[in-house]
Amino acid sequence: MSTNKWNYKNQKRLNNISYLMWFDYLAALCQARFKWELPDTANEEMLERAMFRNAKAVFFQDEGLVTQDSAGIVTLPFMQTSNFTIYGYPKELKPFSYYTGAPNYDYIPISDCVVCFANIGRYSDWTIVDYYASRLSDAQRTIDINLAQQKSIAGAMVGSDAQKKSMEAVIKRISENTPFIVVDKDMFDMAALNPSSNSFMDIRFDVPYIADKVQVYMHNLVNEFLTKIGIENTTQDKRERMVADETNANIGSVEMARRIAMRPREKAAKEASEKWGVSISVEFNSHLKTLLNEAFDIFNEEDVDVMETRGVNINDKS
Repeated sequence: MSTNKWNYKNQKRLNNISYLMWFDYLAALCQARFKWELPDTANEEMLERAMFRNAKAVFFQDEGLVTQDSAGIVTLPFMQTSNFTIYGYPKELKPFSYYTGAPNYDYIPISDCVVCFANIGRYSDWTIVDYYASRLSDAQRTIDINLAQQKSIAGAMVGSDAQKKSMEAVIKRISENTPFIVVDKDMFDMAALNPSSNSFMDIRFDVPYIADKVQVYMHNLVNEFLTKIGIENTTQDKRERMVADETNANIGSVEMARRIAMRPREKAAKEASEKWGVSISVEFNSHLKTLLNEAFDIFNEEDVDVMETRGVNINDKS
């Protein structure tokens, strides 16, 4: 394989790795936002994965799992028919598992189950994760290339194949962070005949160092993403201490983003609890003492007892 072809494939591989790394990380953040209280037969991981990938999941009763102590409630993704109610719910649906390769159940009428959507818009978070993963990956690879350009010349004009090989050896050594010594007989022979001659000339494009600025851009991108999925962050890029008003400047946007995803989950949890007489609830998965979490009643009595034992005053707003 030629050097150019190998370099192309290697750069493409690094591009793919960078994108997949960011996609997996952002996808995990999306799926870890909520904490569910579910029956033993239901599965929180499958529930959130279904809503991330398909924007919807279903609660239903599996008769094979019903016992004296269990209502047999299962949470799975589903396929739906083309017939809908006036409110956009499928009249029948077929639950399935990502791990079995085929549907596990027959069609279930909507009256026998509870559908949960990922958000009030009924769209998948896959799209937003894909969008920000692409931008972050592109920025990361820009940093990688910019750093590599800082330690090597951009190109060279040479007078022979021997000098071309010499320059390739130099650039390769520089990219490997190792010192180099190159012997070029043609160069010294020409210099001896004409001391003022120069058999090849370096071409430098003086590429500016922008990695630090791109890093700030990436930080802002991550914060923008966190805001859109309802996770608190600071949009300020200051190194000095910030006042509370600056820290909480985007709290309204975070709250609304959180409500967008929380409302259909709370609705499904309430309907499922009432339908089968089981305890099902959901809350935002954060126990940081912040104004927004307090507004969402994140702290239950057990949390308060633990915090007071550690000497934390939950009424202190400072």
